Amino acid sequence: MSGYIYLGAACCAWGLYLSNRRMKGERAMGFPVLAGLVFLAALVLRLLLGYYSDGFSVDMSTFKSWAYTVHQVGFRDIYQQDMFLDYPPGYLYILRLLEVIRQTLGLTLEGQSHTLVMKLPSIFADLACGWVLLRLGRERLGDSGALLVSAAYLFCPAVFINSAQWGQADSFCTAILLASVLFLYKEMYIPAGLIYGVSVLCKPQMLVFAPLYLCFAVKRKHWLGLALGIGCALGAILVLAAPFTHGFNYWWLVVKYQSTMNYYDYLSVNA
Repeated sequence: MSGYIYLGAACCAWGLYLSNRRMKGERAMGFPVLAGLVFLAALVLRLLLGYYSDGFSVDMSTFKSWAYTVHQVGFRDIYQQDMFLDYPPGYLYILRLLEVIRQTLGLTLEGQSHTLVMKLPSIFADLACGWVLLRLGRERLGDSGALLVSAAYLFCPAVFINSAQWGQADSFCTAILLASVLFLYKEMYIPAGLIYGVSVLCKPQMLVFAPLYLCFAVKRKHWLGLALGIGCALGAILVLAAPFTHGFNYWWLVVKYQSTMNYYDYLSVNA
């Protein structure tokens, strides 16, 4: 890990250096061209890392097994199987889609192409977060500032190593959470609550961000918005978990969250 730490430090130093430079006039190439080159480079970097690295082998093998099994037995019976499954239902929708893609393309279970397919949700989530930073940065910082902020995120080693090399799902959940926070910022509590519920159903660690929504609503004194947001979040969880539920008994979901959160000592081992 020491090499990654040095790489991350160098990236941060370079970003700080660029952020303090005085820009001299407009660049020769226009903003769309520069932005396109930044995102193309970010995508190529991730595709190469995703294909030529095996990822964190334990998790990659687990994701592949879950994807194959949920496609074979369906949502209703996946949690009845004699297998280790600590994720709530949300990400299983994505894994089933990835398994459909694998079978459609005729990829082998242990091939590098299949490994890349399993990493695609987080790879595209990285690009989505970078695009949001680009849009928001352009409104507040101008073209050069927006490109710097977006590139600083896209080429941060902690980001692309976690998604494209290790194959973790954190970037995917982060992108969903970011969309929810943007709706919250615009005081659109219903879509913010719905999307936040989806993020919680994908990974229990998203619960750590619940105080953000509470504090925002309390500061704005929007009690009705807070109630609507909570109701929408719970509604999204119940609706998406329904195909996995027998007889509308959702107690299994509560037990799943309790067991998963008790299993891990930290909210993020990647921090």
